[in-house]
Amino acid sequence: MRKQLTISEESVTSRNSVVHQRNQAAPPNINECISRSAEFFYLTQGANQPILRKSSHISWIKPSPGWHKLNIDASVLAALDHACGGGLIRDSSGDWVKGFFRKICTPSCLLVELWALRDGLIMARDLHIEKLIINVDALEVVNLLSHTKATNRLTQPIVDYCRNTLQAFQEVHLQHCFRETNRATNFLAKLGHSQLDPFVYYVSPPFGVMEVLTNDATSVLYTRTTRAVTVSF
Repeated sequence: MRKQLTISEESVTSRNSVVHQRNQAAPPNINECISRSAEFFYLTQGANQPILRKSSHISWIKPSPGWHKLNIDASVLAALDHACGGGLIRDSSGDWVKGFFRKICTPSCLLVELWALRDGLIMARDLHIEKLIINVDALEVVNLLSHTKATNRLTQPIVDYCRNTLQAFQEVHLQHCFRETNRATNFLAKLGHSQLDPFVYYVSPPFGVMEVLTNDATSVLYTRTTRAVTVSF
């Protein structure tokens, strides 16, 4: 309510300046009018509006025959200054090909995601995979790899390495995915926190991830709830 009072006082002051002191009225500022109208709506009504949410159903999607899919993810325990990246390659049947986790000494989730991408690309290249789909739930990673100018000194070396490694594949698609469809890789990233080895390859699925793999291979639907943005005019 304090903001409402301030707006009212400013309006009265402006009006008195024109009426009593014979000053010329200033032309209206459209942007300011819109801003104050939006503020007034929020103070009087907007804050009382319920938050609307919508649900959708999504699933992990198998790659087409002749293709493989690489999922990567990161897990950062900021309080312990501990981070791990994980990656997993599956074939067109949804079957496990190879996976890994790596411990990384950085609190930056973005750097962990990029390291996981680096390790996943090397793993795919060494498996002589030619057609690769890459799924990552960090949109910033997709942006960094897609736009040559969207980088910085911290990420530049590893982004350049990943771009160069991408040239080893005949075809490659980098896609953003939702975390609900990235559960198997998230399991690998979190698994690294409890392991002694800094880097581990898995030629077969570790214990505990089989249920997620089966759900993905059979296209089990996951529910994703997001905030619905509604604008009325």
